Amino acid sequence: METELVEQTAQDYLDQCTAAINANPTMHRNTVDQWRYVCRNVGAGLDQWDHKEVSDAVKSFYGKAIVRCCILAGAPVPINNKQVVFWLLEAYEEQLDKLR
Repeated sequence: METELVEQTAQDYLDQCTAAINANPTMHRNTVDQWRYVCRNVGAGLDQWDHKEVSDAVKSFYGKAIVRCCILAGAPVPINNKQVVFWLLEAYEEQLDKLR
């Protein structure tokens, strides 16, 4: 029996990353450096999509993943949207450069 592959979008990928972050009961304790590490790993995984799709998809990651995670745990949000988008896109661009 053949398995049909479903093409995933950048938004699908980020939604899966968001679900993983929100399912982890300790993520709200992350320091800025730990959030940077998480965001850069997520961003590097976006290398299979074009820049427009990635740019559109990352806009909601901060609120859906990081803010939600921290607020639900009653913790302060240690980073801002600008930092998160920068880390995601920086790692995405670096990964594309490695693949060229």
